[in-house]
Amino acid sequence: MSADQLAAQAAEQLRIHEIAGRRLDAAKHQQDAALQEKLALRLKKKEQNAQILKEDLEKSELLASGKREPPTGVVTFCFMCIKNLADILDQMEEETALKFLEVFHDIIINETKFYNIYVAKEELHDLF
Repeated sequence: MSADQLAAQAAEQLRIHEIAGRRLDAAKHQQDAALQEKLALRLKKKEQNAQILKEDLEKSELLASGKREPPTGVVTFCFMCIKNLADILDQMEEETALKFLEVFHDIIINETKFYNIYVAKEELHDLF
């Protein structure tokens, strides 16, 4: 092989190496971007959860202080019903479904009061 052929071969190998390096950098950039998106979503979710906790704390402090205002107008009693919950949860990712169930459990336990309707009417009557 002549010196020109060796130089051409070396230049070709260098070009191939540079192209492979750029492809690796592009793939790494895409992977980093995906991780940044996931991190941004997690941080947003964490911020939302912190806001919910703050609101819950404010509600519980308000309830504890006794500064509740009595309900006005017609008081309606109702049941919360979620149909086909299993189908909804099957379509979610496992972590999302677990978070949903956690939040749902907290709402049911902490926010919803289960009363006998007659007892509730008596309690509401005492407020007026």
